[in-house]
Amino acid sequence: MMKKNKKYLGLMILVLLFVAASATTVYAFWGNVFEKKLDNTLTIGEGFEMTVSATTADHSGKVLVPSTVVQKNGDVTSLEFTYTVELTDIPQNNLKLQITTNNIKIGDDATHNSLVILTVLHSIDDEITWNNIMNNLPTFLDNDNLRKIKVKVIMELIEPIDESQYNAIKGKNITFDIIFKAQE
Repeated sequence: MMKKNKKYLGLMILVLLFVAASATTVYAFWGNVFEKKLDNTLTIGEGFEMTVSATTADHSGKVLVPSTVVQKNGDVTSLEFTYTVELTDIPQNNLKLQITTNNIKIGDDATHNSLVILTVLHSIDDEITWNNIMNNLPTFLDNDNLRKIKVKVIMELIEPIDESQYNAIKGKNITFDIIFKAQE
């Protein structure tokens, strides 16, 4: 009798594990409302947020310096991070793309993140003009045509106020998060 109960208990545990794994797989499938491709094309679903982490390490060979300093070979006064954002489906109502940045760190430390300036711009489809996201949230629909929104984040650096601040950031990677959200 004892062996039969152990077999039954083992079988029940196996069934429960299978059910739990199946539920997780289904949840993961239905929860997959965004995608980031290698070419920085982001596909996002209505009402969902997508966070993308960016780093100056992606710009190897370039050293970000304040515009007020004398530049050496390889120095740049700004770095650009570009993305193309598209929707998973045509929405019933016109959605706006909201973009925020946060979690700015210099060398895994947020102490001097006020030295980093991030400017977010957007452009629609193949337009040449870039608009500041703060002045005008872009929309995905134009006369029922679904549009792709190009986003450019420009990073600049303010000159440190003293040598200790300079030494705290010198040669360190800068990281930040960009949050994309499509909603009415």
